[in-house]
Amino acid sequence: MNNALLPRILCAVAVVACARQAVGSPGADPQSSRLMTRAEFEARSRELRAKVVPGRTGFLYFLTNPKDTSLTITAIGTKKENRVEPGTLVEVASGCFFVEATCRRFLPTEGVVCVGPDEAARPQIDLLSVPMKPGSATFISDPLDAVVWLDGRRVGVAPMTLKDIPEGDHQVSMALGDLIWSGTVTVPSDAVALVKARLSPRAQAAAPAAPVVRQPVPAPAPSAPPGPRCRNLCYIYAVTSPMARGEGQLDVVLSRCLVRCESENQSPNHPLTDCLRQTMDATTAAACDAIL
Repeated sequence: MNNALLPRILCAVAVVACARQAVGSPGADPQSSRLMTRAEFEARSRELRAKVVPGRTGFLYFLTNPKDTSLTITAIGTKKENRVEPGTLVEVASGCFFVEATCRRFLPTEGVVCVGPDEAARPQIDLLSVPMKPGSATFISDPLDAVVWLDGRRVGVAPMTLKDIPEGDHQVSMALGDLIWSGTVTVPSDAVALVKARLSPRAQAAAPAAPVVRQPVPAPAPSAPPGPRCRNLCYIYAVTSPMARGEGQLDVVLSRCLVRCESENQSPNHPLTDCLRQTMDATTAAACDAIL
């Protein structure tokens, strides 16, 4: 055995669980695994040196949590590293292997697993997640005073700084009158992301030749612009609606909302308008989608 590698093995941060299938052991669970102690590793190493036959192999089957863990094994006494995939049966030369397990946002783990000739080892590796501190984001709009939505939730008016945002990617929208901007912001852990947005006019959606409505209500006059009440309600709804997330769908949803809202002004029933008057979030917008 390589003497330079032995201290690293024996002082591993966490020893990988080594599961030998228990043959003839009453009550033993062949699927179970446990941590290998230093004494067990030394005893297993001596045993394998006596049993190893040139050309004989064993099998390794790694189970990891999380499943996308990256695994590297190195046969003890060599420097050759091999990548293995979790959940894949690997045939290896019988012996002991140094194992390194890493995954983004998790603490790395290293240890030892052994397998004898014609034996199968089933190591279970559970990584500990790294606590991620929330981050912040500063929103600045051009022009100023745009309403800011983060992940479908209204959070304030630009310019503003929002704190305690979970680390990762988030959907952002800003709107002011007929101007709008939408995009994605990546919030770092324990840091501030800066979002500067230049708002632009909404594209003029072509008037539908025959608007589809569920009630036989009179269509609004083509030349009559939407009233300020419908315009404000529909703008807030359109930037929150799940139906408007596809490319070019925002203006389509807005146009349909304005047509339906103005139509309801001449009808005794107002299901969409009543829905739009609620505090708008992703759940409320989905309910309005169903009505529209």
